[in-house]
Amino acid sequence: MEQKTKHQILVIEDEQDIRESLLDILTLEGYSVASAENGLQGLEEISKKKPDLILCDIMMPDMDGFEVMKKIRQLFPMFEIPLVYITALSERKDFRQAMNLGAEDFITKPFTVDELLTCLEVRLEKSQSIEHRISRELDKIEEEIQRQTDALLQKLKTQEKDLAELNDVKGELEVKLSMKENEAQNESMNMVDLTNMLINLERTINSELERIDITDREKKTFTLLKNRIKSRTKFYNPRSIFQTSFDKSYPHFSSRLTAIYPTISPTEITIACGLATDHTTDSLANLLNILPDSIRKTKYRLKQKLGLNRDENLSEYLKKFKMESI
Repeated sequence: MEQKTKHQILVIEDEQDIRESLLDILTLEGYSVASAENGLQGLEEISKKKPDLILCDIMMPDMDGFEVMKKIRQLFPMFEIPLVYITALSERKDFRQAMNLGAEDFITKPFTVDELLTCLEVRLEKSQSIEHRISRELDKIEEEIQRQTDALLQKLKTQEKDLAELNDVKGELEVKLSMKENEAQNESMNMVDLTNMLINLERTINSELERIDITDREKKTFTLLKNRIKSRTKFYNPRSIFQTSFDKSYPHFSSRLTAIYPTISPTEITIACGLATDHTTDSLANLLNILPDSIRKTKYRLKQKLGLNRDENLSEYLKKFKMESI
């Protein structure tokens, strides 16, 4: 009984008698239960408090169980909530569709109390280990990081070859580099998104490590996962990857900038490279993981160091400087 009180079950069922019957059974078994009479209310309940498991009817008006599952995956992508469908025998033909959407199991009407409780206990036991869920999320992110890194390295090699072939044709080179800039900017933002996902996972782990009832095994597992994240963020740095990509495209920009303006700091150089490739204040803030206000202050100092007048446009100056450095 004590173990079950930790589990929050959400019941989404449009038939009142069935819904109330489920609430009575689960409450008596010691579960914490919330309910919704349709899919929309169910999504609202999830936004208030993430349940440990969802019991959901398939055939409901307005939004059926399949649509509920799709919405959950779209609105709460970081939540791995097991979903068990309540279905009538006539709906069994829809099992395959439900499994493809990510359903964990089915309870077929009519069902016994023992069948219901056994199903819930098995699914909760399988999914309750948060360290396993975090580990799976981390595996997915690491795979995506590796894919993007491999793709970036291949693009850098191609870019280097293009630069060598077009070195004597400046006009053609300018056009080609300009076409590449939007790709590079999108890639750097994708890197920022992945880094933010790693940061969110680390926050979840830190929260778990602060639990009073954490076991030694859990503490060891969470610490290992945290170290995995730290090692990955150490080498997967969006700022350094962006700078490397930029320097490959414009190898003389940074060195020429520091030679003419020796007081410029490394952070100011990165911001200058970003402004030269149409990065906004917000995108630079995400790239460098600092506040937008800090970017604005740095832009102001950079403008002073470059000796620009108040009316002169910093981004336009740096774009011109970039093309002169080819």
